[in-house]
Amino acid sequence: MYQRRRIDFLACEEIPCEMRECFIVSRYRRPNSTVTECVCSVLQPTNETFNFWTHYMPLLFFLYRFHQILFKNEELCYDHPFLLPMWCFAFGVSIIFAESCAAHLFNSVSQQLRQIFYYMDYVAFNLYGFGSAIACYYYIFPLLTVMNPMLLEGNGLCTEYSHVVKFYSAFCIPGTFLLLVICTIAICKTYIDWAQNRYIIRAIVFLIPLSVSVPILIDIFYFDLPLKNPHVFFYFWRQRTWLLLAIMFNVSRIPERFWPGQFDVIGQSHQWFHLFSFLTVYDQLCYLEYGFNTLVESPPMIPKFADTMGAMFLLLLSFLLVIKGLAKQSPVYIYN
Repeated sequence: MYQRRRIDFLACEEIPCEMRECFIVSRYRRPNSTVTECVCSVLQPTNETFNFWTHYMPLLFFLYRFHQILFKNEELCYDHPFLLPMWCFAFGVSIIFAESCAAHLFNSVSQQLRQIFYYMDYVAFNLYGFGSAIACYYYIFPLLTVMNPMLLEGNGLCTEYSHVVKFYSAFCIPGTFLLLVICTIAICKTYIDWAQNRYIIRAIVFLIPLSVSVPILIDIFYFDLPLKNPHVFFYFWRQRTWLLLAIMFNVSRIPERFWPGQFDVIGQSHQWFHLFSFLTVYDQLCYLEYGFNTLVESPPMIPKFADTMGAMFLLLLSFLLVIKGLAKQSPVYIYN
């Protein structure tokens, strides 16, 4: 008769220090777990169970939303060029949630695989950042006064900085591409050679993809974006609120910092980080969809495949080559 194999739960003292999480003291899975054991653990009360589900459910939600936007659109067919930036954003969002699901599910298979998942986390984050930059460039920037010299001139405002706007517009996508490759190398190296500066490097790297929002901030503070586009303004600032809360929980390790062992299964900071990350991406989708719907009848720019999905796939290939090179430098851990 078939008998389901019992999954062993371990305390933090029973596993290698490299596989421990701060202030999480119990409900660890056995190191060198099999793939089958990891899959079965999603229905077991481990300290990774809700980390998995708090990304898996948003993944399903976003796949449904993107299916509605891309395949059920009444204005454009799914292969229309103006939908290419939304395809980039959809790809980035799907990758970041799917990769996190895989990382939380299989990170107990081996320490080397766990290390690769750490690398892939940053790859997925940067792919999402690049997809966001492309979508903002085509769906939000044309709505901004600061990015449109004609709007500046129509408002009787000085256009002496138009050359700066042109440079930023030309630099935005290729510049972001280059910066993200450099950032991925730097942040992965913090696990190998640059550990002493890891927190400074990681903080800088996380801020770089957010630089695409600088034109939006300028429009808010100098060109009355709250009055001209209250929809964009509302979702943009609410997104920033969720992002701040996500960072706060991820850094502070609250509540398990104050009550170690009480939130090993549910309620730990990483799950709150997942929740607020989901709300951050959702609000970004809301203002991108608004920009798309506003411009769809008369697009100011027609995206090209090479500048959108082509660039995304090239960036992914670059990241994979970086990971392949760095994985060879990672130490291999074998536990009995």
